[in-house]
Amino acid sequence: MDYSERLEAAGFSTVASQNPRFFMVHRQQILCLVEVATLQPGSPMLMTENGFATLVWKENRPCLSGRGFEETASQQQLDELKNFTRELSEILRLS
Repeated sequence: MDYSERLEAAGFSTVASQNPRFFMVHRQQILCLVEVATLQPGSPMLMTENGFATLVWKENRPCLSGRGFEETASQQQLDELKNFTRELSEILRLS
């Protein structure tokens, strides 16, 4: 089973990107770019009510930062991002 089949089996979807060096992986409200040559995932982005945001840490607190907004990340959002990243990395590492 190749990585695309393993991604699909784990509930991930893939989409081509405008830049052929990358493809996008998403599941539910989380999206991540992955480099084609190395299968290295980038930072995941979470869809919020205000748009896509990435996790940043400010003064030891987790924040979701997007274009024109910033909000404190909940524990649930942290867990979702962590699980997404862990599962995606495990699947890509097996390739």
